Amino acid sequence: MINNKLTERSLLFLGGGRMAAGIIRGLLEKHLMPAERIAVIGRDRTHLAALQKQVEVQEQAALQKQSAVRVFTAGDSGIPRCDAVILAVPPQAASEALAENRKHIPEDALLISVCAGITIAALTQTLGDPQVADASGSLAAPAAPPRIIRVMPNTLGPSGHGFSAICPAPDASEEDIAFAETLFGCLGKVCRIREEQFDAFTAFSCTGPAYVLEFTRAMIQAGMQAGFTESDARAFAVENLLGTGGILLNEGEDPAAMLDRMCTPGGITLTSMETLASQPFAESIGRAVQAGIRRAGEMESDVSSDPFFLQ
Repeated sequence: MINNKLTERSLLFLGGGRMAAGIIRGLLEKHLMPAERIAVIGRDRTHLAALQKQVEVQEQAALQKQSAVRVFTAGDSGIPRCDAVILAVPPQAASEALAENRKHIPEDALLISVCAGITIAALTQTLGDPQVADASGSLAAPAAPPRIIRVMPNTLGPSGHGFSAICPAPDASEEDIAFAETLFGCLGKVCRIREEQFDAFTAFSCTGPAYVLEFTRAMIQAGMQAGFTESDARAFAVENLLGTGGILLNEGEDPAAMLDRMCTPGGITLTSMETLASQPFAESIGRAVQAGIRRAGEMESDVSSDPFFLQ
């Protein structure tokens, strides 16, 4: 059974990209798991060496000790048996990663998937398929697929803000869920959602920083047009974002009420907001979110049509 004390557990990442690196950095910086209990299987040894060096520096800074995340390619010997496995590859690479590494996913392990568009049902059925076991060199199909939790990770992990969303399969235990919540808590906050909400969460919450960045970019450009240097315009815009966000977060302020107080009759702010309201700003945000939801559904359809994922 999974123990929620992460320092006593072991973790295997299938994939060594930015998402894996971000999670590993969070674990090390918060002293939740020592580096020697983390292993990564990737495809490019140069990239893996760079990842290893990067997270080693992170742990040295945080813990003042010499240790290293272990890195492997799929054909290497000595890949450890781990309590939990994180599938952290792009959706289009998931089928190959699972086929190559099925033997490294123990029957009693917890599998956490951070792959967009791949459902719990697809993973459950695929990982219990004898052909997958044979493709990875295992002599027999597993008695049952591993317990699965699907996660949409927080894209703002380095800031300590933002949400990761988790959805456990029916057979995942409360201990499994608590483990996942602790694990992804190193990136920020964690919430549980229904699987049918994943597309909306991805398009709204995970894509949300892109909307904020685009707005910030526009504010910086407007500041430069008003005569400020780019450096000053950026500083003003970022401080406004941080300050406003802090009030909304710490005081529970309603955005509409806060805006009403700022817009005094005949004032500058009201004039600016009336000009903004004459453009399809809010409608554009809504359309952008809906477009993202549609694309997330298309990605799920694309993945489910892969013959590897038996539906």
